[in-house]
Amino acid sequence: MARQLKIDVRKYKPEGGESHDEVLARAMKFIVKVCDKYIPPNFKAAETPKILVVTHGGFISEFLNACRVFTGRALGTTSDSANNGGIYIV
Repeated sequence: MARQLKIDVRKYKPEGGESHDEVLARAMKFIVKVCDKYIPPNFKAAETPKILVVTHGGFISEFLNACRVFTGRALGTTSDSANNGGIYIV
């Protein structure tokens, strides 16, 4: 739909929904909140807690993009390619 309307796919917002950029911002806030709550300031990799997150594929795609942003890599796909019910270890 974004391409038909000649709108940047990351900015396109379906009626009553969120754009990819809005979901990305929500995912980034979520990661910061989880890290602040569960990961101590001077943690060692071996001490990092295991955290289970259950959500839908669209959020998973942008969660993975948020991980890319936090590690200085380029954004990935916007095709909602993450599977609902998929398992991703980050």
